[in-house]
Amino acid sequence: MSIRRKLILALLSLLVVIVTVFTAYFYFLESHAIRSEIVKRGNAVTKIFTQMAATYIFEMDYATVLDNANELVESGDVASVAVIDLRGRPLTDTRGLGKGPYVLDEFYQEAILSKTRNHRQIRKEKENFLEFVHPVTSVGKTICLLKMDISLKAAEDRLIEVAKKTVILSVCLIAAALILAVFLSKLLADPIKKLLRGTHEISGGNLDYRIEIRSQDEIGELAYNFNRMSKSLKEQIARLRKAEEKYRSIFENAVEGLFQIGADGSFISANPSLARIMGFSSPEQLLVLPNSLDQHYTNPDDPDMLRQILLSKERVSGFEALLRRRNGSVFLASLSVRAVLDSQGRLLCYEGSLVDTTEHDEEAQKELEASFRAHLSLTQAHEKLETQNATLIKANGKIMDSIRYARMIQTSILTPNLNILETIFPESFIIWMPKDVVSGDFIFSHVFEDGVLIVVADCTGHGVPGALMTMIVSSGLTKIVKDGECRNPAQILGKLNAFVKTSLHQDTRDALSDDGLDAAICFIRPPFSGQGKGEKDDFGSVVFAGARLPLFYIIKDEVFFIRGDRKSIGYKRSDLNFVFSNHTVPVQEKTAFYMLTDGFSDQLGGKKRYGFGRNRFISLLKTSGKKPFEKQKDVFLHAFKDYKGGEERQDDVTVVGFGCG
Repeated sequence: MSIRRKLILALLSLLVVIVTVFTAYFYFLESHAIRSEIVKRGNAVTKIFTQMAATYIFEMDYATVLDNANELVESGDVASVAVIDLRGRPLTDTRGLGKGPYVLDEFYQEAILSKTRNHRQIRKEKENFLEFVHPVTSVGKTICLLKMDISLKAAEDRLIEVAKKTVILSVCLIAAALILAVFLSKLLADPIKKLLRGTHEISGGNLDYRIEIRSQDEIGELAYNFNRMSKSLKEQIARLRKAEEKYRSIFENAVEGLFQIGADGSFISANPSLARIMGFSSPEQLLVLPNSLDQHYTNPDDPDMLRQILLSKERVSGFEALLRRRNGSVFLASLSVRAVLDSQGRLLCYEGSLVDTTEHDEEAQKELEASFRAHLSLTQAHEKLETQNATLIKANGKIMDSIRYARMIQTSILTPNLNILETIFPESFIIWMPKDVVSGDFIFSHVFEDGVLIVVADCTGHGVPGALMTMIVSSGLTKIVKDGECRNPAQILGKLNAFVKTSLHQDTRDALSDDGLDAAICFIRPPFSGQGKGEKDDFGSVVFAGARLPLFYIIKDEVFFIRGDRKSIGYKRSDLNFVFSNHTVPVQEKTAFYMLTDGFSDQLGGKKRYGFGRNRFISLLKTSGKKPFEKQKDVFLHAFKDYKGGEERQDDVTVVGFGCG
């Protein structure tokens, strides 16, 4: 489709839409005005007639009312008038009294109750009417209804006449719009055709073609710029041809051997000097496949070495290698090569120069032999390096086997604690994700006669150092909790602080290490989930103490947060006399608790690489807190993975969630 037709179609479509909308809007306004006029007149007539007939109705002189009603029907578009009692029986009716009672539906009932005029549109005998009802009251009480029907036939005929005139006007406007669209399309399309022909001429190689458009508008400016562009293009092509001739002359007459080779070493182009150096009579003989530069190296490792250097530097100057000519003679060559990449960084080819640096005297021959021996030494050194690399790989395998065994030991210690939590708290979940093979995060639990203790600890670092710290912490908690029967969270943190400091001798000035941990401890007093209610709706309580780790809990869809004390455990700077604080939370029905290390909240991610953060974690609790705990675990893992995106994991991640009440 030509641009002229597109322009005509676009302008015509736009104007048709505008005219259609205008026509519909005008018809709607006219219809609304006519209906409003009829409603206003009907209300006025009903009111006047009611006031006039009220006295006769009170006196039960329905004959006089009927006479006045018949006069009203004969004088205009009023179709019928009737007076109806509150049972629907007609007291007087211009249609006659033999047609039975009226059904007093919601429309009539509303008029009776509100004691105000009411109207609606009805259809009977294939004709539309506006039905008006006016209550007749006595001593503030409705005693009967005045019903009047006004025919809409005259209004509908008037609307049909308006619609005809509107359609005629619309047709005239569309015809005028079509004429305008044709005129504008011709005015705009002809210059565009000239521009299009100009582009065809330029693409066909006719750089002398010029466009003659003398208008002082945007199209004229476009034509002027087009002519300038074609002139500039012609000048640039001329300069490029001169540069190409100059480059070709340099390429053909250069003393150095110039070349382009593909990624596989095959020749793409070569100058006569390169052919002469390599022992060929012409460059064309070098370009015959499968001939390549790689097959001329005396040391087969040299091409790969050169490519490895190019991968890191993209350009190499003075790379020396022993090459073999076509007749089998060896010479020392100095190569300068660069990698040619496309806009996306993909290799297109290599290009560079080659110089024969061999002299024909005795001293140069000795240097050639020395270079050859050096190449052999490098080859032997490379083989030795590969042997050492194999030894390192074997040693690394043994180390990884030891670390995997350490993970098995750590898991075997952790598993009973996890089993206790899953048994005591059926409504619960545990997320334990080490950053490395072994973890610095640790979960400890113990069951007393009067409650359950849960400990979540984040030891110094992650990997092997963190795992070693978890062994020390596990030993300390066993001694304090299981052997010492201590169940007070704040006291446990204080005793654990002393245990770690003395175990690592960090309570002395000349201590070599400075390691420790952050921890959160909860003691849950029953009854709790799985144990039933206590007396008087007692759901038990949770006593919490934290060393830099928090406790979150949800009661009735509201999230609460308790910050741990701003003291860590076991470090040189940790105060042995510091007293940690207990926080008691009375458990209500369906209360959920969450303990976690900072690996979740500190994870970097998102568009700005911020940490996940406490506020985002609270929002996550609000959206997922109502779900079953096994579903919550999936929600937490999915949210963590989405936020992390392509970022590296920052630390070990541990989250423990359980429900009480």
